[in-house]
Amino acid sequence: MPDGSATRVSYGVFNLTHRDGSAAPVALTSGERYRVRLTLDACAHEFGIGNRLRLSLATTYWPLIWPAPEGATHEVTLGNTALHLPVRKAHGDELPVKFHAPERGPATPAEQVRGGSMHALHLMT
Repeated sequence: MPDGSATRVSYGVFNLTHRDGSAAPVALTSGERYRVRLTLDACAHEFGIGNRLRLSLATTYWPLIWPAPEGATHEVTLGNTALHLPVRKAHGDELPVKFHAPERGPATPAEQVRGGSMHALHLMT
């Protein structure tokens, strides 16, 4: 958004060990390059003039996806990278599609049972 805010428009989850199919996952070799294709979930979003796109890649997406048993890092080579977005064009006399603000129901009442806390966890191996 022009004001610096961000909205998640779509996401996709892809376990790289399944890059050649899910029937027989294959482990990755450290330092080796792999070419993969990731399809994001379908969505409908109108990007306004001045909006920018951010593509974020991560090795985990907790709490939606259970983390891998071992830590991982990845490197993305951008030389052959492409992001393909569909574009809906108006046909003939068709008026532009207008999206209205979303409607929301009343907030669900919530009761805090106890305060939360966050602590760093250091594992010794």
